[in-house]
Amino acid sequence: QVIFTSGGTEANNFAIYGPILFEMAKALQKKEMPKIHVACSDFEHPAVKKTVESLSAFGIQTSFLPLTQEGQLDEEKLLERLQPETRLVSIMRVNNILGSLIDIESAAKKIKSKYPNTIFHSDCIQAFGTVDLPKSGSTVDLISLSAHKIGGPKGIGALIALNKDLTRKYLLRPLIWGGGQEHGFRGGTQNAGLIAGFHEAAQNTLKHR
Repeated sequence: QVIFTSGGTEANNFAIYGPILFEMAKALQKKEMPKIHVACSDFEHPAVKKTVESLSAFGIQTSFLPLTQEGQLDEEKLLERLQPETRLVSIMRVNNILGSLIDIESAAKKIKSKYPNTIFHSDCIQAFGTVDLPKSGSTVDLISLSAHKIGGPKGIGALIALNKDLTRKYLLRPLIWGGGQEHGFRGGTQNAGLIAGFHEAAQNTLKHR
């Protein structure tokens, strides 16, 4: 369920493009035009926001959700923007500019109660080691992490598939193809030293949170 990447930016890109490319390929195999909608908050890190914006070039509909005056996600407006074609929603756990703590578990539950097949991703890079994160079995499907935000080395991050079905059924289409590393989800020889550094930093961060 842990897919190591070159950092948080790649993890966020993969979290968005992986499911959407899978949906596009599935539709094109049926010789259908993909009908896909993707939403994220308007205060996401550029690694998420620009990635979502880039999807419009492929004919994918995108929505950007505003903040409340308190710097929180407006869940009512979020639910209003959702559609039967919404395939993915991305909301960060902690905002890196405002410091807002977003209740992503609540947002994910409300989204899935309306559209159960929508994938929920959260950029948890700023949150790791400071606040509680979703665990396996959560309604949050994917979370992104980065080592250098917790005192680890630069150049290593991870996308964690809390929803095991995403990896068991290969519902994520790789961005980087190669020799089958990371269970075929991310090609390229792993950097064992950086991964070990990430591991050490994670243990230390969680121990002294």
